[in-house]
Amino acid sequence: MKKFTLPLFGLLLITSCKSAKDKDYGLLDLSASVGFGAVSFDTSTDGAVEFNGAVDEKDTSLQLGLSAKVHPQVSLDLAYVDLGTFTWDGTWMGTPDNGSIDTTGVRLGATGSFPVKETDWSWVATGGLFFWDQDGQEIFGGVPEPAFSKSGSDLYLGGGVQYQFTDVLGARLTLTRTFGVNGDDVDALMLDLLYSFR
Repeated sequence: MKKFTLPLFGLLLITSCKSAKDKDYGLLDLSASVGFGAVSFDTSTDGAVEFNGAVDEKDTSLQLGLSAKVHPQVSLDLAYVDLGTFTWDGTWMGTPDNGSIDTTGVRLGATGSFPVKETDWSWVATGGLFFWDQDGQEIFGGVPEPAFSKSGSDLYLGGGVQYQFTDVLGARLTLTRTFGVNGDDVDALMLDLLYSFR
């Protein structure tokens, strides 16, 4: 339960924030997003002389988010993120070894928007904490190992571009790096569709 304390606090903070527009109308300036993309893990297996085999560090990712504007160019963000699965299949010091690890979690952070003058485009920068969970399984020497689970929180930073189709509908392309998820850096290229509840 402890690992969910900060994300839940973030949700309460987001839903309590109001913009200047809200002061006039008493409504929350909220937006929702759904995103898909590609993810790449820089795993600690890379370069390990003890391991010989194939490591699949790439997968697809899913993101479901909620944001609240606290300034015309700044929003607080809360998102569920599924970073997919990385797998390995080979030998460890001559013993057959294969397995997989799933990574999911919650992002709590902020996004800054920098509009390009007289266009519908904006540059965006984002950052915060990723509260992650990893669940894995391994078969070593033909014998299934006990399933394992780890959790933690690490910094993420990213940037990209956003295009506004209408006042309420937009799209955002971002590249983010999460530093040190169980010792591994994770890069994610995401395309999000955004809908604003105005």
